[in-house]
Amino acid sequence: MEREMEGRFAHIEIPVWTKDELRKIAQIGFPLLNMDVGSATISKLSKEAHGSPLIMQRFCARLCAHYDIKESIARKTGYNPSDDALAKIFVSVAEQFGLPTFQKLSKGPQSRSKRIDRQLRDGSGSLDRYEAVLRAVALTGPKEKIHYDEIRDKLKLILDDSSGLQKHEVSAALGHMASIAKDEIDGEPVLEWSDDFLYLTDPFLIFYMRWTQRQQA
Repeated sequence: MEREMEGRFAHIEIPVWTKDELRKIAQIGFPLLNMDVGSATISKLSKEAHGSPLIMQRFCARLCAHYDIKESIARKTGYNPSDDALAKIFVSVAEQFGLPTFQKLSKGPQSRSKRIDRQLRDGSGSLDRYEAVLRAVALTGPKEKIHYDEIRDKLKLILDDSSGLQKHEVSAALGHMASIAKDEIDGEPVLEWSDDFLYLTDPFLIFYMRWTQRQQA
């Protein structure tokens, strides 16, 4: 049956949205509710959306909820949320839509052996290998394409010298996470590990790591 379907479908690469395209979501949607949201706020939302219209829509919905706007209001009203209010919106979106994926990756494969805790350099606690690697990845930005050397350098910043990870340990962890992304998470793999490069492909995961894990780091 699968052979019969070959050649009947074509993969179409959909590029990320530009900031101008993302701004259109807010510029069209908010006025329909009689909400006059400042251009500076809309620019901040589009910048944080990481090219994803879905994330931009989530931001707009959370901003409406922040002001308890559920339908078009009677008269045009201006809204200029503070940076603190926007940060809370970003974190809430990150935790709702990026956390489940991150948790699956950070748990790593099922294993009977006890994982070794790695002590943090600042003395605030410890992380296991998978958590430490993801924390290091987050500290790169996180970027969409990250070389092993960048991850290694970030690991040196967060882990105590006595708790460092060898290259084969980092590669094994990333390889296991790539398998989890492929086999245990619905949709296209959220990350790939190949030839010493880590590729992050899911904007919700990137956004989650930027607004939660990076802040913890």
